Amino acid sequence: MLPILKCCHCHRRAERLRKTLPTFLMESGKLCDGSVMDDRGAYCRFVAQMITFSTSGCDSSQVTVTPNPYPITDKRLHDMVVRVDTSSRQPIDSTCRFQYTLNEL
Repeated sequence: MLPILKCCHCHRRAERLRKTLPTFLMESGKLCDGSVMDDRGAYCRFVAQMITFSTSGCDSSQVTVTPNPYPITDKRLHDMVVRVDTSSRQPIDSTCRFQYTLNEL
C-alpha cells in the first residue's frame, strides 16, 4: 500500500478553522470517474464501493479529521474535513493518520 500524503497550511482567520481536502480514485495514472457509464466507469464504481476510509486521529487534540464520503457515481472518493481549534493562539503542528482499505472478497 502506498502512503497518500496531504499537506494543509492554514492561516488563522477565526478561532476555528476548517479545510477540506478532496481525494480521488486513480487507476492506471488516470482519474477514475464513476459517473461515466462505460466499462471503466463500472470498474471505478465497483472499486469505490469496496474502499473503506478510516482515520486514527491526529497528534494534537486541537486538530480533528472527519471523512465525508461521496456517492460511487462521483469523481471524488472522499473529502477529508480538517478542523483546527486555534483559540490558544499558539502554533500548531500535527500529523493526522488516514487509511484506505480495499475490501476484497
